[in-house]
Amino acid sequence: MHIGMAIAEGVTQLPLAPVIYLLMLLYVMAQYQRGQIMERSILGMKMGSFLGYWWRSVVFGLIVGIILSGGIYLVRHYFLFNWSAALSWQLWALLLVLVLIDARLADIAYAGPILMVLNAILLVIPHFHYSWGLSYDQMHSLLLVTGGAQLLSGLLEILNWGQMASPIYVKSKRGQAVGMFLLQAFRPIPLLLPYLGVLLPTAIFTGISGYSLSSESGRLMRSKGMAIALTGLLVLAGSFFLGTSITALLITAVVPLLIRIGLLNVFQILNKDNLPIYVRPARGVRVLAAIEQSPAKQLGLKPGEIILKIGNILVNSPYDIHFAIDQNPAYVKLEVVDTRGESRFIGTPIFADGPSQLGVIMVPDEHLHQFREVYDFGRWNWVWRWWARNPIKTKQIGHSNVMASKENQSM
Repeated sequence: MHIGMAIAEGVTQLPLAPVIYLLMLLYVMAQYQRGQIMERSILGMKMGSFLGYWWRSVVFGLIVGIILSGGIYLVRHYFLFNWSAALSWQLWALLLVLVLIDARLADIAYAGPILMVLNAILLVIPHFHYSWGLSYDQMHSLLLVTGGAQLLSGLLEILNWGQMASPIYVKSKRGQAVGMFLLQAFRPIPLLLPYLGVLLPTAIFTGISGYSLSSESGRLMRSKGMAIALTGLLVLAGSFFLGTSITALLITAVVPLLIRIGLLNVFQILNKDNLPIYVRPARGVRVLAAIEQSPAKQLGLKPGEIILKIGNILVNSPYDIHFAIDQNPAYVKLEVVDTRGESRFIGTPIFADGPSQLGVIMVPDEHLHQFREVYDFGRWNWVWRWWARNPIKTKQIGHSNVMASKENQSM
């Protein structure tokens, strides 16, 4: 059958798939917008446009969808790939339930194995039959999609594409005000999968979130991407070589998922237990983030670097930076120490039109003393917000206290 006719007939088979994909896009937009609202409430400004983050999620999701759909179409005859509308419906219903429990679980990496286990349980119940039950071929097909989506999403994180990192202030274990990055990357993935000679449209979802306290945010996301790509490879390898029975398929689905959960938790525990890196230095002012389209961004200031001097003036506080810039607003020259301890000198004439801010978010200092509780990125849902109304329960959960300063920590 001609590929164009296959796509046309597939679209008529499941007209609801584009609607589900649209809902996924709106959900991702709401998540990114919520992160930007948090930035404004804590820092008094936004670091970037949530529409830009959302657009990157859409583009990278489309790239993953095209590669995954094309790969499955090429190997469909070798592995008896068999998708169905019933499988899509079950997957979407499970994703909805997982979103209500914890948004971080709304991922094909979790939904795929859970759906397979639920169907396997129903298969062993005596005298129980239902028309939407998944066959062996459909479970195997779901496993291929699950592994392929994880592999491609993990590779994107390794390349560090589409990452969103929101700087905030938190209280460390020792009661010290420190900087931290909240990380999130969500990707709705549209797919066209072969079914009875046509290409059936469907949509799946992948996502990852976390926080970076004691390591550079890009490095942490790359480490998590390696774990996700590894588990994706394990799923694909198991489905290729071990997929001879439903039991083997369940083992192939569940064991890599447990490995993924374990690795991601290890990375997060290590990041939590190690010493914070975004803390106030003994000399100078440490950069937490540079505002988009600001002099600091143009100068290439990066998180963790320390500004020692502006001109010939030593700086140790936001007030020192304001004072040093006012001395020569036509041109600013900085002495900066990078994260490796090496010094460099940079400058810009961007202040020629008059005094202006440098455009950096600095790590918090001792003047930062007001606290604000925020919800985890992964718990954006009405169930969690209802539960968190009780302040005693919220305290028992042990969320981080995020600080909002009276004095804006940006220059």
